[in-house]
Amino acid sequence: MKYIITENRLDDIVDKYITAKFNNLKTEGKKSNSYMIKTVWSTPDNKKIIVTIKSFRDEVFVKNTFFNEIGSMFSIGSDEIQKYLIRWFENHMNIKVDEIQKFYK
Repeated sequence: MKYIITENRLDDIVDKYITAKFNNLKTEGKKSNSYMIKTVWSTPDNKKIIVTIKSFRDEVFVKNTFFNEIGSMFSIGSDEIQKYLIRWFENHMNIKVDEIQKFYK
């Protein structure tokens, strides 16, 4: 069954989906030195899903399987996934980035 969803409504639905997926994450640990703070976020079963690095330029890395899951769920491409994740990190975690990186391990 196909549904027609307006762009504004899709924005809201994707935001809520990402929030629900990231809702139970725990901070696995922070590592820092004089120029960088690295934070790892994991699922309750200890699977790494987000890594943030605050430095001269903030960086966010998201597990590739989650990145692809968003695309499959909403039938959107990489550019759209980037847009939603960038907006989510800015609005929910106060992290401004130009691009979301993917990690595979």
